[in-house]
Amino acid sequence: MEAAQLPRTLSDVDFAVINGNYAATAGFSASKDALAVENATSEAAQTYTNLLVVEEGNENEPAIKALVAALTSQTVKDDKGRVSKTIVTEEDVKLKTGLITWSPAYLQALIETARVTETGKSGQHKHRTYKLGGLANKTGKRYLYRFVHTRDDGRKLRITVTGKNSGTISIAFKNDNPTQVDAEVTAQSLDSDGTLVIMDDELTENAT
Repeated sequence: MEAAQLPRTLSDVDFAVINGNYAATAGFSASKDALAVENATSEAAQTYTNLLVVEEGNENEPAIKALVAALTSQTVKDDKGRVSKTIVTEEDVKLKTGLITWSPAYLQALIETARVTETGKSGQHKHRTYKLGGLANKTGKRYLYRFVHTRDDGRKLRITVTGKNSGTISIAFKNDNPTQVDAEVTAQSLDSDGTLVIMDDELTENAT
């Protein structure tokens, strides 16, 4: 049976496994009608989620922004169609690391498929090999990231997220500093309240 027809069979079966889009179209609510719902932060949800992909440079086009808003929100009306409201159904936070210098110990936190090996014996020339890529090498791990900005007066602004790199990696090979990586981190829930980002701002004694 086609997935789109499953909502119509509920009166004839004990239960049915229905795709979220078809359930929503049929008027069902995942929070009220579902017996089980995949956790949005689970490995399966993160692995098999639908992605909206556009050509680089078109991310901020009005039509693209409108499409994103339509896909991540729901507009409902009262029974007479006079009152409507739009409810945001999905939040998405991404942080760009900017060019940072990495160490081998933390490379996998920036590039999920990274592997680092060292060869050579004591007293001989040693080699450290970095391998990047290959979907089979994804670990599924998520990491805690903290970005710290120090102001001229010494006060710090700390931004904390948990998640993993989800964007394109840019590696800058420069003569003066060949170990720079520009990564993009997609935030995942930090707590049971669904917090995606924590910002800790050091204030002066007279700040209000």
